[in-house]
Amino acid sequence: MNGSVQLSIPIFDGKNYNRWCAHMRVLYDYHELLAVVENGVTDLAENATKAQINTHREIKKKDKKALYFIHQGVNDEVFEKVVGATSSKQAWDILMTSFKGRTKSKR
Repeated sequence: MNGSVQLSIPIFDGKNYNRWCAHMRVLYDYHELLAVVENGVTDLAENATKAQINTHREIKKKDKKALYFIHQGVNDEVFEKVVGATSSKQAWDILMTSFKGRTKSKR
């Protein structure tokens, strides 16, 4: 065994947001994406150095990877809420605003 871990992406169907969110946070942390999801990607300064440009490029790649995980981790109905999001933070915030606190089913 090579020590590699295969993590599956849980699918969010609009129910049990807090559980799904907890799973996704662990997934993001494992892939070193949590900071970009929570904080977003800052704009690059006009006079950025080559090192800053390279760092920014890597952060943007992480952002798109996290956004892909969100797309893969929701069903078709929930996907419609985030399809227009251009960053993982924006999609994450949309889901949090739409579903946080709505985990209990109506009786």
